[in-house]
Amino acid sequence: CSIPPCDLSVAATAGYPVREGGTCAADANGKIPVGATCDIDCDADSVQDSQLTCTWNGTSSLFSYPTCKDCNTAGLSDYTGANCAIAPCNVAAYTNGSCASLSTLPVGGSCDLSCSEVGEVRDAPLRCELQGGVGVLIEPTCTACNSCTSCDGPGRTDFDYTDHTGADCSIPPCDVSVAATEGYPVREGGTCAADANGKIPVGATCDIDCDADSVQDSQLTCTWNGTSSLFSYPTCKDCNTAGLSDYTGANCAIAPCNVAAYTNGSCASLSTLPVGGSCDLSCSEVGEVRDAPLRCELQGGVGVLIEPTCTACNSCTSCDGPGRTDFDYTDHTGADCSIPPCDLSVAATAGYPVREG
Repeated sequence: CSIPPCDLSVAATAGYPVREGGTCAADANGKIPVGATCDIDCDADSVQDSQLTCTWNGTSSLFSYPTCKDCNTAGLSDYTGANCAIAPCNVAAYTNGSCASLSTLPVGGSCDLSCSEVGEVRDAPLRCELQGGVGVLIEPTCTACNSCTSCDGPGRTDFDYTDHTGADCSIPPCDVSVAATEGYPVREGGTCAADANGKIPVGATCDIDCDADSVQDSQLTCTWNGTSSLFSYPTCKDCNTAGLSDYTGANCAIAPCNVAAYTNGSCASLSTLPVGGSCDLSCSEVGEVRDAPLRCELQGGVGVLIEPTCTACNSCTSCDGPGRTDFDYTDHTGADCSIPPCDLSVAATAGYPVREG
């Protein structure tokens, strides 16, 4: 019995404390015989590469000290905690998102999962959390894009997915303010799917404002080119070119007056008159003329016909008759007072003076 034991207090002083609850052959006096071993305590996320061993060098008993190695280096992938005592969570069953490439998750770790339904996103990543000393998986919920206003979706933190679309709500909406900056302001009172933040999802449309006497040939549309969301812009076309004959105003919003019932004069060839437009009407009685053209005027936002009056030729001394402006029809005769009188000065010039008396 000439070979003395090793004293574990020496190992502790040297920075190799015996692990509480570990395997150790120490007696009540805290000593172990040559050849015996003990587990040591390693810091977080590391573990001994061998055991503390009491050895004999032929002269004295001394410890052979192990090394604390990183859990992964020691072959304990994703294990954590002091002495790598906390096993990871098993995620092999998750086959989509960034989780698909993993088999385990360390406690405190996470990976992203996709949703099976388009238009939904996970409200958080899949997490491995420590509960009761072991790793437990916390699975996130699939939530509709518009309901996920503060979510930790794939690659996102506290993100608002309102108006996003596509798989995992990955397709962003279009910002209507961008269209306005580009010269395509959204029409006030028009059809638009914009939310309170002024954004519309891909596929949604808005009416735009066009200048007077023009209208959009299509709607402003939010599109996805595979990389980013951007607008497809309409063109403002002249009302008549756009098939809205005689419509006027911004966005061709003002309808023309219907003149199909007027079957004489220049109005006879027309079916409508634009606001501000006019055409000539004839009178049914010979010896009368319209004192003005038939006019379409804007009243209360709509076109209203203002019909002229038939007036006797001699009473129409300042009239806007057919093809005339502020004209004196005195002594005119015939239909629409179209036959002018003779000027007696012409007879006098020709040598036929009118007899006085």
